[in-house]
Amino acid sequence: MEQYLINKLSFRYLLIFILFMAPVIASAEKSIGKVVYTRGIATAKQDGGNLRVLARNTGLYESDVLTTGKNSFAMIRMVDGTRMTLRPHTSIVLEHYEISSNAKDKAPGNVLLQLLKGGFRAITGSFSKTRNANFKIRTTTATIGIRGTEFDARLCDGDCLKTPGARKEAIAKTDKKIVARIVFVRGFLRARYKNEKTRFLKKGAALYEGDKVISGKRDYGVLVFSDKSRMSLARDSVFHIQQYNYSIKKPDQNSSIMQLIRGGFRVLTGLIAKTSRSKVKYRTVTATIGIRGTGFDIICDGDCVAGNESLSDESTTGMDVSVWKGEIVLDLKCEDIAQDKVDSNKKCTEFSIAAGNNYHVANNFTEPVAQNQPSGLIKNLITPRPDKVEVDFENLFTGEVYNHDAHKPGLYVSAYDGHIDIKDIFGNKIDIGAGEAVRVDENKGVIRLLSQPNFQVNDPVPSPDQFNPAFRNLLDFMDQGLHIDYPEQCEIR
Repeated sequence: MEQYLINKLSFRYLLIFILFMAPVIASAEKSIGKVVYTRGIATAKQDGGNLRVLARNTGLYESDVLTTGKNSFAMIRMVDGTRMTLRPHTSIVLEHYEISSNAKDKAPGNVLLQLLKGGFRAITGSFSKTRNANFKIRTTTATIGIRGTEFDARLCDGDCLKTPGARKEAIAKTDKKIVARIVFVRGFLRARYKNEKTRFLKKGAALYEGDKVISGKRDYGVLVFSDKSRMSLARDSVFHIQQYNYSIKKPDQNSSIMQLIRGGFRVLTGLIAKTSRSKVKYRTVTATIGIRGTGFDIICDGDCVAGNESLSDESTTGMDVSVWKGEIVLDLKCEDIAQDKVDSNKKCTEFSIAAGNNYHVANNFTEPVAQNQPSGLIKNLITPRPDKVEVDFENLFTGEVYNHDAHKPGLYVSAYDGHIDIKDIFGNKIDIGAGEAVRVDENKGVIRLLSQPNFQVNDPVPSPDQFNPAFRNLLDFMDQGLHIDYPEQCEIR
């Protein structure tokens, strides 16, 4: 027993010696990052180069192959602030990490990592948040595109189920609720969730309840919601997803309330409107619009909401409406029309507009004026009518239920924030946002998962933002709840 303890302690102190005292082979190249912390043994090697044992503050370089031992992990930080935790038994190649120092550069750089085995957790830095960032992670079955993201990528045959928490119920790491996706973009769209920073939206990007979606003066796009309703956002427009809930199993809880803040949009209503018409509303400062299985266009001449956070210096001179399917009902003369209340006891005057009719609504207290044809503002809406855009709905909102008792091997990717697109070797592509996940099967390709796998959400290995600078040496990490067994003896040749 004494010999066992001596051997085990000797191994631990030997690790400390290797990690903190062994010489590191210096590179003449410019460092692209450094090691923040290691537990166990982690190494780096380039083609034709010597094996380097990684320790705290060790530099990292392009073409480095980083490897962690079976019972080891490493935390690294790249030059743009990207932080990563390499899990046990992982190999990853830092193929390219080129970042332009000019923030206005149209080609700001190129980042390419290759995951050979194992997995990692990452919180990306400033580079992935730039408009034209090219940040990719390659595996044998898929390529992962990154944009301003916290995520977890893991190659898992079945060993993932052996980690603590892999079979426990997973608790969601985000309160964001995905309600829609971008299916067409011309130029760039942006979104802002509550008080978070504005993010750029690509085709396939997720939108959340509470998002404000923004288009520039030359930009427009088409959105699809989970109830199959669609919206084409016009140029120079802003709208707010105030409230949205859709459930096939609980139709009595369904609702959709959108607020047009500036500009215009074209709308085709979906399944909520067919079963709960009174719970579908589109708001502007001049009227709240109810629907009757509808397709319609709306544009404001100026701002659509009074005091709209200084989005424009213009003041509203009214709203133009054109109905091309079904019927809409304007609620007029309502004192709280611009408020965020879902239900109101205020009595409103209803004004119906059927398909084929066009009206100008000057304000909330004036009766709409009929027009012989759509106004010039509506005619200048170059964004496509939403029902004319081809949509692969099944690929946007349906998927496979993950069951740890019937685990299937493959590449698993979970997003906790930001936006990721995963393209498999067959050319199929799926985009995921916060709270979503995919599995990439080597034969079937990329498959959307309806929930994030337990082994990723409950991963006991620290995420990159959980590093404690108070840890001073390897022994401080011992017995931190990971239950990693170390070999009793270590032989160096």
